[in-house]
Amino acid sequence: MKLISGTCYGADKKALLMVYKALIMSKIDYGCMLYHNAAKTTLAKLDVIQNSALKIATGAYKATRTAALEAEAAVKPLKLRREEYTIKYWARTQPHGNRLPLNKLYKINSSNNLAQGKNKARKRPITHFVLNAQSLTHEMGLEGANFNRIEQPYRTI
Repeated sequence: MKLISGTCYGADKKALLMVYKALIMSKIDYGCMLYHNAAKTTLAKLDVIQNSALKIATGAYKATRTAALEAEAAVKPLKLRREEYTIKYWARTQPHGNRLPLNKLYKINSSNNLAQGKNKARKRPITHFVLNAQSLTHEMGLEGANFNRIEQPYRTI
């Protein structure tokens, strides 16, 4: 991004933000629901990548606060994006019922205590996802929500 930005030449703020969203943010978001419970130092490295890209895109000083950068660029913090994608993925899988093994894990873990499940799930990222989705749905009050499959308005041939 440094190569295509500059004060006398190069792309403007809007173009640089488009480049960031297309090339960098898409890579960070890919699979983010699975690495949501990664080590804090690993997640902090991703925050540094986002902050440096936003500083380049907006032309901000090095000492600019992260919240100000995200507000200026209209970009959500990475933690909120990971939570959003986790909930969206969970909601997308619910209409499939027990045909998806992930939903079976979710139902098994919902019958167990969350505190017990977290200790058992240290070795498996899928179980981490299930526990994370379970705690997020509990926080947002979506535990008993019913996401029915939307039928297509047209007939297939």
